[in-house]
Amino acid sequence: PDYNEKKGKLYLYSYKNYTGIEKRENNYIREFKLYQNYPNPFNNATVISFYLNTASKIRVNIYDLKGTLIKTLFTGTKLAGINKLIWNGRTNSGKNASSGVYFVKLSNLNKNIHLTQKIILLK
Repeated sequence: PDYNEKKGKLYLYSYKNYTGIEKRENNYIREFKLYQNYPNPFNNATVISFYLNTASKIRVNIYDLKGTLIKTLFTGTKLAGINKLIWNGRTNSGKNASSGVYFVKLSNLNKNIHLTQKIILLK
């Protein structure tokens, strides 16, 4: 371990040729990623971006803190690459969602992988 006093962070370094341990990355990150929305917090609308390494059937839902489904933003197939969706802060019934913390859940239905990101709506 190496302590960097200027930044106050602890960094762990390992090198294959010294430890014999190879760093392994989570494969989900390379094939499927949900980015932080922007702006966050947001008022009128926010952009939700995600990456797919292959065309996939996906679902994007918005949930409140209780786990109640607020909005199904998208269900269908998206192409490989970075994709973007916009949530205007409205619920499935068309009403404005109240200020608060929500969760975006991105589901890759082909691979049964789910990623979640916290977002904040301020009115």
